[in-house]
Amino acid sequence: MNENYSRAEILLAVQSSLVGEIFASLCAVDVTWSESELELKYFISGELSESDEECVTSVEAALASHLVGIEIESNVMKEKPSQQSRGAVCVFALKSPS
Repeated sequence: MNENYSRAEILLAVQSSLVGEIFASLCAVDVTWSESELELKYFISGELSESDEECVTSVEAALASHLVGIEIESNVMKEKPSQQSRGAVCVFALKSPS
């Protein structure tokens, strides 16, 4: 059964699911959602290791438990985030050097 989750509920679920799952090659995470789907875009530098893949899977599992009835999709982008490739909301980004 799908509830209509608010923006705050979606963002809180995503951010709490990311706790402890940030890995070294991760540059940014963006999220886009609708009533029935949620897409996470992971922007990485370098290759995704087996351990990094486990982090992505753990985030998906945590989100599925928070957001019942929403289909969760994760896409790993081996590029720096650009305006064309960004999702609706950035939920994690490395701080740029000053």
